[in-house]
Amino acid sequence: IPEQIWEGSLNCHVIAKDNTGQSRYPAQGSVTIQLEGESPSTFPWHIVIMVVGLIIVFVLTELAFKPGLYRQTGRDKARSLEEEDRRQAEDTTQQETQPLQDSQN
Repeated sequence: IPEQIWEGSLNCHVIAKDNTGQSRYPAQGSVTIQLEGESPSTFPWHIVIMVVGLIIVFVLTELAFKPGLYRQTGRDKARSLEEEDRRQAEDTTQQETQPLQDSQN
């Protein structure tokens, strides 16, 4: 029997020879055999695409929320706060000394 598609029908008859001579089954016509089965499996690309997408989202999320890359670390934040305080102190000192200098002129 030659290879068949995965779904359809096969018409056949059998001719055999034994000690008494030749015989045929069925005597006239043919027998129809229904072929049923599942379609050939294909590679699950949709699952691969979903997994790759999740990996990309995970990596980007890790990069976005990793301290030091986009966010300041605790030390960097403390330094910037100290710098801000120093600037404010300098501004306050300049504002206090400027009226004294104006009054002396």
